[in-house]
Amino acid sequence: RDSIGYACLFTTFDQLQAHTRLPAAICGSLSGVAFYLSSLPADRVKSLMQTQDLRRPQFAAVGACLRHVVLHEGLLGLYLGCIPTLLKTIVGQGVGLGVYEALTRRP
Repeated sequence: RDSIGYACLFTTFDQLQAHTRLPAAICGSLSGVAFYLSSLPADRVKSLMQTQDLRRPQFAAVGACLRHVVLHEGLLGLYLGCIPTLLKTIVGQGVGLGVYEALTRRP
């Protein structure tokens, strides 16, 4: 999950820096959102699998859990409760990658 997320984060940051005139902090914020949009579905499925009753599990496999969420809650069900996480990353990655860019920028 993290490998995919970080690939999205750094690719998004690099592409935004290369093809836009957005400030580094904004590029960082958008990159953080890309990280979580790519990894939150895996977290939601993982959480559902971990919290089910082990004596009578609702889902036998990850695929069954994923299918259940999409069929009963739609694709947005994979992002249930994501607003606080996205708000946190907008600030955190904006500051972090903005500072990184400022410190590594060559004159």
